[in-house]
Amino acid sequence: MSRDEVMQLRDKGIVTDEELMIKLNFSDYVRRFERENMNIIEFGDALDYDKKIGIIKEQLTQYAIEMKPEEQNQLNTQQKELQRCMAERTYFLVL
Repeated sequence: MSRDEVMQLRDKGIVTDEELMIKLNFSDYVRRFERENMNIIEFGDALDYDKKIGIIKEQLTQYAIEMKPEEQNQLNTQQKELQRCMAERTYFLVL
């Protein structure tokens, strides 16, 4: 799913702010997870697959919740700019 699609789903209330943050920062969050734990592939080898995924998802969600307010403000600014660009593009497509 593209960034634009996730942004639209967030605007419709289908995707939470945390899910959006995970999508936009996924690589950073995985690197952090691996720094704090171990390789994400090897993590929880002895666990049931669903349990393993649940733990990883919970931790990535926690990272999203911990995001600093200034980073959230920067994201909001980026979202507004993206929405403006999309609106302009739609306007030009109509013409």
